[in-house]
Amino acid sequence: MDHCSAVQPRGHLIMSLPFSPRAARAAREAATVAVSDLQGGELPEHAGLVCSELATNAFRHGSPPLVLAMGWETGPTGCAEVEITVVDGGCRSRPELRTRTDLPPAVAEDGRGLGIVQALASAWSLDIGSGRTRAWCRLMGVLVPDPSPEAALDARRSAGVRAAAGAPNAC
Repeated sequence: MDHCSAVQPRGHLIMSLPFSPRAARAAREAATVAVSDLQGGELPEHAGLVCSELATNAFRHGSPPLVLAMGWETGPTGCAEVEITVVDGGCRSRPELRTRTDLPPAVAEDGRGLGIVQALASAWSLDIGSGRTRAWCRLMGVLVPDPSPEAALDARRSAGVRAAAGAPNAC
């Protein structure tokens, strides 16, 4: 995380995800709440969406255990970076990055995950091995002043997720 000049650590989140279809929702909710104090326009929403897509791929193509790790920083110039990593116990099948010409039909419920990650991330990678698969990406945004710091705390409380800045395990 070195794209914001003189970045200052804000926090991180490490959590085990259920190895089930619930992984996507758990990842999305945790990520959105964890970075809710980053008033970066769509940054919290994008972080939730990317975490959901990566968790879905890990569940669909990988094996347990399933872990979500996030780190976020802000800089004095008003920029924010969020790094997201989802790791699983290794691939059962390989996820594919589809091109525009081979995208699934509009009614299909799958096949767009890595394309969404690629579209939203400033950088991303997918490392596949027999004993572990690691999907990583970086999201960047510009912060907007938060008129109500209590709103972020209320969002954390209502979602039931503890995402304390600097806490080694926020959940």
